Amino acid sequence: MKKKINIFIHSYKNKTLLDTVNSLINLSSKNFYLKFFIFDQSNVSKGKDYYSYHNVIYQFIKWDNFMGVPYYRNQILNNKCDYYLEVSDQITLTQDWDQVLVNFLELNDNTVVSGKGISNLKLNNFIIKEEEKTFNDFYLNNWINKDFLFLKQNDIKFLSSLNMFKYYGQDIFLLTQFIKNNIKIYSCPSNFYSIKKINNLEDSYSMIDLYYNYNYSIKYLKQNKNKLKIFENNKNINIDDFSYLPFNNIGVEYSEVISNLDTTTNKYYPINTKIMVRETHSG
Repeated sequence: MKKKINIFIHSYKNKTLLDTVNSLINLSSKNFYLKFFIFDQSNVSKGKDYYSYHNVIYQFIKWDNFMGVPYYRNQILNNKCDYYLEVSDQITLTQDWDQVLVNFLELNDNTVVSGKGISNLKLNNFIIKEEEKTFNDFYLNNWINKDFLFLKQNDIKFLSSLNMFKYYGQDIFLLTQFIKNNIKIYSCPSNFYSIKKINNLEDSYSMIDLYYNYNYSIKYLKQNKNKLKIFENNKNINIDDFSYLPFNNIGVEYSEVISNLDTTTNKYYPINTKIMVRETHSG
């Protein structure tokens, strides 16, 4: 029986999503069973495109849903597999990508693969900018890139803790978890894959609060500074220089429990609202 690779893709308003799925299938070695879990957040369902795909589970999400990427990832983490792949909906990989990745992990214990090339990080206030330096081999990069993550089944458990975020902050939190648990983070060769364009979540309007709980990831990073020397040395960066957002972005607390609201609209309205009052003092 073939070993199984579960593939998670969250897509936001991407009209070429089917091309990405077909590319992953066509460029695979065919030595593994690929199981796709696609969460398509868009204006119109594309479910009919996948009727003939026995290995694709497709879920349509309305474009204005605010739950965030980790919420949907968490729904599929208990599906049995040997390996787990999470990729951008705009990615194109090289031929036999699956066999290359599996071979690498089987030769390297306690290892995950994320991103490509060498990641040079620069801090601009609370924004972390990543610049890729070309490197055409696997590299001990010590960084998590949200466009590409490949790991063994035993390491999937670390992904469940990301449910406190909605988009940004996942990379920092997961990086910290891996390193403190002595898991090495390698990147792919620079020519292993390409990304057509930036994720639509980052350059178009959405209802998702992308920085939800972001400050917690920074807090977690700083709390574990003494265990992250390999990260600081590799990136020539000081964790103390990472800044919190200038606002505590915890958003509005929502509940999916049916209340007196209309059942078709209840999840768009807050049931429990936190009100923050700022006190001012006159001179």
